[in-house]
Amino acid sequence: MYIPSKTYCSSCKDTTEHRQKMDAVKNGNIVCNICDAENPFRFPSYTPDCWVIVKIEGKDTHHRVFGSWAGGYLDGDYWRMNSGITRVEEDLENYYFYGHSGSCYKCHKKCYGVMTSYTRSVLDDVVEKSKSTGGYITVLDDQEDWTQIKF
Repeated sequence: MYIPSKTYCSSCKDTTEHRQKMDAVKNGNIVCNICDAENPFRFPSYTPDCWVIVKIEGKDTHHRVFGSWAGGYLDGDYWRMNSGITRVEEDLENYYFYGHSGSCYKCHKKCYGVMTSYTRSVLDDVVEKSKSTGGYITVLDDQEDWTQIKF
């Protein structure tokens, strides 16, 4: 998107001359990267069709998002696990899980669970293999409010 050089950030009123880049648009307003990073509803990195939260216990106990996507005619199902949840935000329909790597998973509240038999088998395999490495992975039950869980 083209943004003129004298455009002001809607949040901090700074110009692009003082910021690296202004390429986020929120509700029709241009927002600089610094203000966008401080916004809990910044653009998500991933939006899985279905998702679960797994607890990984071991030397460093932490939680991760396991997201799954159903493939189409030309591509297969796939999955992705984030780097570890650092914080959670929500709006009316979605949770936003932020990871150690800086990624953001936008997860619809009504889509908790694993999408396909393939992604279920991958998750089951990960859980089984974790036992042989001295770790332990548990798939957590859906929660009424994921923002209240201590990650």
